[in-house]
Amino acid sequence: MLNVHITAETLPDGKMYFNIADGVLNETLKNNYSLVSDYTEGVQTRLNQQAGLKLRAQRPDFDQDRVKGFVNKLSSADDFTDVQWVLGDPMVNFTQSVVDEAIKKNAKFHSDAGMKAVIKRQVKGKACKWCRGLEGTYDYPKGTPNEVFHRHENCRCVTDYLPGDGKKQNVWSKSWKKEAITQREREKQALEDIKSNNGRTNAQEYRKMAKVLGPDKMPPSLPKFQELKYNKGSKYDDLRKEYDFYSELKEKNWNEGYKNKVAGYHNIFRDEGQSLSVHAASRLDRIEKKGFKIITINDVLDLSKREPDFRQNDVKVVHFDERLQLAIIRNTNTNDIVSIVRRKHKKDGWYEI
Repeated sequence: MLNVHITAETLPDGKMYFNIADGVLNETLKNNYSLVSDYTEGVQTRLNQQAGLKLRAQRPDFDQDRVKGFVNKLSSADDFTDVQWVLGDPMVNFTQSVVDEAIKKNAKFHSDAGMKAVIKRQVKGKACKWCRGLEGTYDYPKGTPNEVFHRHENCRCVTDYLPGDGKKQNVWSKSWKKEAITQREREKQALEDIKSNNGRTNAQEYRKMAKVLGPDKMPPSLPKFQELKYNKGSKYDDLRKEYDFYSELKEKNWNEGYKNKVAGYHNIFRDEGQSLSVHAASRLDRIEKKGFKIITINDVLDLSKREPDFRQNDVKVVHFDERLQLAIIRNTNTNDIVSIVRRKHKKDGWYEI
């Protein structure tokens, strides 16, 4: 527990300064979030499979605003002992809320796909009056009050969501479908409902992406695009990254020749399994820098595939080679290379991994 290892005696002047709170909480809670999200994703995937559904498990979002609130609370007090309690149960509560958010997100995803989603909340231990009042089973979304997904300090209630058995009511048309018998029938029904319920939004996204990427890089039809989006998650993510890159590149006030060169660098790295931001791709045109060792694109590629050497902050790591006089900065949240810099020596503020 953080409140065991961090005390007023271990802090400068007995105060939790902003930079300390920001570094410790972001690293700890993002690690907790990652572990719990991996677990909930695995559980939901198994539940979907048991229900005969080939739908992608949804990961919860990281609540950065809540972490910011913790940091501000801890750093606002002159005496750390006045706010040390924040490092106790609120941290446990935050981690529990990752599970709640995962349940809510998967329930919404299944509901949008036409599933009849059901949420169940159970009290644990000596629950308070507010929690006892929320205990029960709810149809999602219209029959579920938003408070079902909330929890107060020291709350240990359990909220569950299980996929249905394949019998579904379309939440838009309210028409019941015949219960699917085989897994293949269930998958087909789920995909049909997704296409029907989200058709307009997906059609807009499909047209927008095709306008930027061109028809050759897109699935040949809207139904094929929807199948890619809902049943082949990693391929859709790759396509979306491609769209985001070219959308940003299109907005740059650069001549077409230079844009084509930057796009070429992006393609080289993409084909090698590496993702470049527009900024990083533009830096490759300047890797031959006066006064520095001459290197090639392959040198940069090779370094990008090595394990990072330093951590720059809570979201960025650095691949550094002093012999090559080269530093590659990577965002660990997106796994994108965000900058490429020529350096002869390690930078102050980089911490060894």
